[in-house]
Order: sequence, then structure tokens, then C-alpha cells
Amino acid sequence: MQKIVIFITLLCVSGSVLASDFENAEIKRLMLYRDFPDLVFIDLELERTDFLSCHTNRNWDFILDISDDFGKAIYSALLSMRLSGQHGKFTGTGNCSRYSYAETLKRITM
Repeated sequence: MQKIVIFITLLCVSGSVLASDFENAEIKRLMLYRDFPDLVFIDLELERTDFLSCHTNRNWDFILDISDDFGKAIYSALLSMRLSGQHGKFTGTGNCSRYSYAETLKRITM
């Protein structure tokens, strides 16, 4: 029983360890694309070498889902950051659940 609890704990922790986390990053560019109307593609001003195995589209650092009010609020904050040149912390989900070729953005801290 103890081994099962340890195994489950390691599985839970490993997902958050694999998530991308970038401190003090600046937004280089944002893209909206007609073929994916509920997504914003985010490229940060950094040289990234560590990608999730599912993250094969290296042109973009994160994907933001704007299909709900929370995503739209984050998009608004991203636009503000981009226009002002403000830096922030970007944290991913650790998976490519929303767009199968790039990591989904979980949160930003400004």
C-alpha cells in the first residue's frame, strides 16, 4: 500500500515538474489564426532549449485558450504586457492538451 501511495505521489509531482516556467520573460509576438479561432499563439523573447516531447512546433512557446472568460482575461493582460514591454512569469500546464504541437499556458504573473 505504501508503494502505491508513493507511486501516485510521484506521478502527481512529475506533471508539475515538467511544466515550463519562465521568470522575467517578455512577449516577442502574439498570433491569432483563423484555423484556430479560440487560440492565441505566444512567442517569448528567450532562447528555449527544453521542450515537452509533445511540443514540436518550436515557433511558439505557449498556446492560450481564449474560448472562455478566463482565457480572454489572460489575453487582455498579454496585450497590455506586449504593448508596455512589461516582463512577467509564464507557467505552462506541462501538456499540449489544447493544441497538440505546443504547451498550453496555465498562468501568468505580472
